[in-house]
Amino acid sequence: MTDTLAHISWSNYIFITGHLLPTDYSALYSNFPLYHITIAVSSHLLNLDIQTSLFLITGLIFIGTILFVYLIFLFAIKNKQISLLSCLIYANFSIVVFYGSYMITRALAFVGFLIMLYLVFRIAQEKQSRRLYIILVIPLFIFLVTVHPVSLPQFLIILTVMLVCIYLFCRNRINDFSILILLIIIFFAYWMEVSINLANILADEQLRQVSIEAVFNAKDPTLTLLTKTEGITDILNYIVNNIPLGIFFLFGLLGIGYVLYRKKPLFAVILAVFSICMIPFFIPTPLQSNYIINQILGFYRFSLFIAPFMALIMAFGIFFVIQVQITSKKITFLLVLITIGLFFIFSILSLTTVNVAGDSRDLWPNYPTTYFTTNDLSSFSFWDIYIPNGAPIVSDSFVYASLQGKTFSALKDIQLKYYQRILIQSIENIDQNDGYIFYRKGEFYNKGTLNFQNDYVQYSRQNAQTIEFKLNKQEEIYSSGSNELFFKSSSTY
Repeated sequence: MTDTLAHISWSNYIFITGHLLPTDYSALYSNFPLYHITIAVSSHLLNLDIQTSLFLITGLIFIGTILFVYLIFLFAIKNKQISLLSCLIYANFSIVVFYGSYMITRALAFVGFLIMLYLVFRIAQEKQSRRLYIILVIPLFIFLVTVHPVSLPQFLIILTVMLVCIYLFCRNRINDFSILILLIIIFFAYWMEVSINLANILADEQLRQVSIEAVFNAKDPTLTLLTKTEGITDILNYIVNNIPLGIFFLFGLLGIGYVLYRKKPLFAVILAVFSICMIPFFIPTPLQSNYIINQILGFYRFSLFIAPFMALIMAFGIFFVIQVQITSKKITFLLVLITIGLFFIFSILSLTTVNVAGDSRDLWPNYPTTYFTTNDLSSFSFWDIYIPNGAPIVSDSFVYASLQGKTFSALKDIQLKYYQRILIQSIENIDQNDGYIFYRKGEFYNKGTLNFQNDYVQYSRQNAQTIEFKLNKQEEIYSSGSNELFFKSSSTY
């Protein structure tokens, strides 16, 4: 989770200075500061350091999504049992568990999206309390526009598909969704007036990535895994890792069929049709391996944004199986036991997938970690004390991405840590650059891979010996058993 350390640094800046992020420190978030303001203010109010405040406060905020998932579905389908079951399933999705601990800007925007969706539904159907909900939703619109630059356009896509489904099925039974026009106006006004420069930068960056070579050479990770000559264990782990999606797909199809057959309640039918449109972005499909859709347009975030609706159709599927057992004498109690067993397997595997429990040797020993371990964080604490500001740190790409590479004169005045990032090019060049060389030895030995300049270096005895031979020539200044830090002298540093 490389983004977390960057968000800690940006929140620290606001905490220390009391000012928003300058554009030369973070052009992306200088105009979208609400996440970092939340962390900084929480730290002041609770008298906690930024890191503790981030994990404590944002985690509690994310828990609130369960409440609004319940309120949305209770209001839409008027069934407490299915609404509660949807919340249980939603809370067990691996993507939800993952973002519960990786609560960054897009996850905070998702919280606002669920609250907005509930208020918009109330505005569209209520008459007496309509003005009250409008007063509540307008500040929320401003929050969504200024919390994360990329999420809102994707929320608008989701809302557009949902509105089309609503229009097709109940155009005469709902007042209107004209309040959403205000959201679109606020969005375009803010981007055109305040963030037009950022829009140009983002558009330029994304368009430069859309080259013929990049698009046609982008490989489906599933195909890459299945064609590995030495990846039998990886293939088995991949299959086990996707068992929860298989169980979801089984009950999801049952749920969609059940709702469409009954044709009531009406909003359940609408959400079932909406789920059919969105399900290709939740389960592994060719769309997710499309370079433009997944990487350039950022549709990989959709799995979180549509998770509540996927939970609803799975809940309907489980509810259907239970109803069949109750109403039919031919169906034995064994069917319910199988359903409970499948849901138990779904829950256990969802909570122990690669993204959620990638550091457990007992579960997934052959996957690289997707977040920093306790040893890594201890190493970073050592840096904060002993490595001076602006010092060059040579590292693998995962650590490289987490470091603050940009700096400006104000950072020296407030003594906020920053480093000069240098990415290791290859094993042969690991000692080429002067400065502090950070070697995640435990990651290389235990997980079997390190990423040097976009190339995954697989563990072998020869590779390990080559790295250690080159690093042992340098001055070792830190070792935790898992991580090692070396210093290569320089005449200029």
